[in-house]
Amino acid sequence: FHTDAEVRVLLIAMPMLPTLGDWLVQRGDSDALLPGLKRALHLGEPVCGRFRGDVLEAFGFGDGVQSAVLVPLPAIGYIGVASEDPNRFHAGMGTTFLKLIGELASTALAMLAERPRDD
Repeated sequence: FHTDAEVRVLLIAMPMLPTLGDWLVQRGDSDALLPGLKRALHLGEPVCGRFRGDVLEAFGFGDGVQSAVLVPLPAIGYIGVASEDPNRFHAGMGTTFLKLIGELASTALAMLAERPRDD
């Protein structure tokens, strides 16, 4: 399986999790990069296509990104999958499976945040 896609999980206004890798981005609810992202996902449904730089920057994606999938994680954040291929993700793609993935990931991450830590 080969893909040029980058995956990031962006958590907002959640207890900070330990650093788990570059794929996890954590921001406060008042972060200046969030308004563009929230506008792009204002319907609360996954969206596929091309996005402005500020939307992609919220995930920490580089300048080479040409298309992406943004998946809301109810109440805690978003999943972003980005590609340098401008046709990889487009507005005509189905999003039912992506919505399910978002709901499952949201539940799992919320449970992880609630676990007691061994500090």
